[in-house]
Amino acid sequence: MLRKRHGFTLIELMIVIAIIGILAGMALPRFAKAREMAKQKACWGNSSNLESAVEMYNMQTTSDELLESADLGKEKDKLADFLAGKMLPKCPQGGTYKLGENGVWCSTHGSAKLTTAGKPQGDGDAGGE
Repeated sequence: MLRKRHGFTLIELMIVIAIIGILAGMALPRFAKAREMAKQKACWGNSSNLESAVEMYNMQTTSDELLESADLGKEKDKLADFLAGKMLPKCPQGGTYKLGENGVWCSTHGSAKLTTAGKPQGDGDAGGE
């Protein structure tokens, strides 16, 4: 007589678990990269907002008080009126924002402005490039 099977064999379960593990191994690095790109874009959005705040501040002040090159963390009192929430935005990865010749850049993510190759400018110096 034949016995009725109830459930799955051990080998069937191991094959399914192995397939799920392979799929997870392929998907997780992509999620990590997507998360990093989201942080970078949020940082660049903050940089853009800070550039706008600096431009508005410079339009309303005299020429001897213009912000042209600065650590924006030290100038937060001057920029507070031009920022949402009256607070300096923070880089998602803890970088600091500085103002240089080519605009605002982050010590972690560089500048939001793109080169012709489509790569971000800024390698940590105040001048960009």
